[in-house]
Amino acid sequence: MGCRFGAAEASYVEETMSVFAALDVSQELTAVCVVNQDGSIIAEAKLATCPDAITAYLERWSGQLERVGMETSPWPSGCGTH
Repeated sequence: MGCRFGAAEASYVEETMSVFAALDVSQELTAVCVVNQDGSIIAEAKLATCPDAITAYLERWSGQLERVGMETSPWPSGCGTH
């Protein structure tokens, strides 16, 4: 089952050879920031926290993406426990 991508709020500044992505992952949304080698932001978006949505968004830089960093929020207490 896929997921709803929702409207990505993206802005693009330029294309570069090497890019880096930072993901700030929460339960509902993931903020994505893509920067070039100089640290200049080339794209930003808020996506559904869904592997398919994140993969589809980052795919446009597949040949240029050097590293992806991720920050996550702690799970709510009792989540995933029986």
